[in-house]
Amino acid sequence: MWAAVAAWLTGAAGRRWILRALLAYAVIGCVVWIQRPGDFAGYVIVGDLARSGAHIYRDAPPGLNTWPPFFSLLCVPLAVLATPTPYLARGLWLLLNIGLLLLVLHLICRLVYGRALSLRASGSTGISLAAPEMVVPLLITDRYVSGNFDHLQINIVIFTLALAGLHLQAKGSELTGSIALGAAAAIKVMPVVFIPYLAYRRRYKAAALTAVATAALSHE
Repeated sequence: MWAAVAAWLTGAAGRRWILRALLAYAVIGCVVWIQRPGDFAGYVIVGDLARSGAHIYRDAPPGLNTWPPFFSLLCVPLAVLATPTPYLARGLWLLLNIGLLLLVLHLICRLVYGRALSLRASGSTGISLAAPEMVVPLLITDRYVSGNFDHLQINIVIFTLALAGLHLQAKGSELTGSIALGAAAAIKVMPVVFIPYLAYRRRYKAAALTAVATAALSHE
C-alpha cells in the first residue's frame, strides 16, 4: 500500500497535486499572515524613526530596536509602504519572502544537484519543486520557514543574502559576494561567523572583503 502511495506521489499526477497543495498553502497562509503585525510592526516603527530624522535607538520604544543601524535604513521603504495601509507593506513583504524562498531553493538545487529548480510537475527543465529531493527538506524545515511568515520576520532575507554571497564568492565574484554576505551580517550579526570560516578555508581575500563590507554597512 505504502509503495503504491509513494509511487503515485512521485508520479506526474501526484506531483501536480503536491504543487497545488503548496500553492494553496501559500495563498491561504498569506491571507492569514497579512492580518498579523508580528515583528513587522517593529520594522515599520524603526523605519518611521529613521525617515523622520529621530534617533533610531533613543526614540524607539524600550527594547524594540536591537538591530544594527543598517537594518533601520532597510526599514524605511517598509514604513513608506505602510503609510497608506499596513496591509500593503505586509502583502509586498510576504510576496518578497516567497520569491526569496524560491530563489534559495533554486540555489540549493544548483549547489546540491547541479540543476535548476522547476515549478512544473514534470521537472523536464530541472528538478520539480514537488520532487522528493525538494519537498521533503522543505517539509522538515517547515517549522522555521512558516515561523518566519507567521511573524513576518526577516530571516529568509538574511538567509538569501548569506547563501547568495557564499555562492557568488565560490563562483569567483568575490566583491559582489562579500557585499551580499556583509549586508546579511549588517542586518543581523549571525552571518559574521562566516568571516572566520572563510579565513579557516584560507580564502583570505573573501574573508577580508566580507569583514570590510560588514564594517562599512554596520557603521552608524
